[in-house]
Amino acid sequence: MLSVATVSFASVDTAHAQSCLSPAQARAALANGQAVPLGGVIMKIKRQTGGEVVGANLCHRGGRLVYVVTVLRASGATRNVVANAKSGKIIGR
Repeated sequence: MLSVATVSFASVDTAHAQSCLSPAQARAALANGQAVPLGGVIMKIKRQTGGEVVGANLCHRGGRLVYVVTVLRASGATRNVVANAKSGKIIGR
């Protein structure tokens, strides 16, 4: 199973990076039950998109924690998929 601390985010702009948690903060969020383990979220995203996950980060967005997961599509294009960190439910693409 992948952990938040071991998955890097491929391309992050400065404003986005400031709203994302450090690896230590992400581990604390997991330990406190504020986020589900990333591995399950990645499996769900892979099933729904058919792409390869190339990066992920745990971030604050809209007053809640979300996973922002970068997916590489078969066409070579990338896209971000956003999942609620507490439930693992995909909330945006």
